[in-house]
Amino acid sequence: MNSYDILGVPRNATQQEIESAYLRKKGVPHSEQPLYTSGLWDTIDYAFDELHDPQRRQICDAQIQYEEMNPLVRAVVNSVGFIVDGDFLDVPIIRIVLLSGVAVLLLWVLVTAIRYFWAHPLF
Repeated sequence: MNSYDILGVPRNATQQEIESAYLRKKGVPHSEQPLYTSGLWDTIDYAFDELHDPQRRQICDAQIQYEEMNPLVRAVVNSVGFIVDGDFLDVPIIRIVLLSGVAVLLLWVLVTAIRYFWAHPLF
């Protein structure tokens, strides 16, 4: 469950919508709050703090985007995770060079496999 789900707002919500959802959730008595009965009352405060701060909201959006990624793409991102963690990929030319390097590597593997099986047929 992400911060947007906890507050019940869409991802493109404005700051005013986030604040009104927070006040609406905090205005409900503890006994009627479904998050309180499950022991997660503090998550409302955490979700508001996360979405109210622009930098933390950007990190939250990136985490949600990562979780919704295709598993194959997620595996590639994990393989170069030491680079993705920093601000290194914010430079467009570096992103292009890294992605083209991955494409060249995959092409090399494909060509090598085709040449091997061409010279050594299985039949």
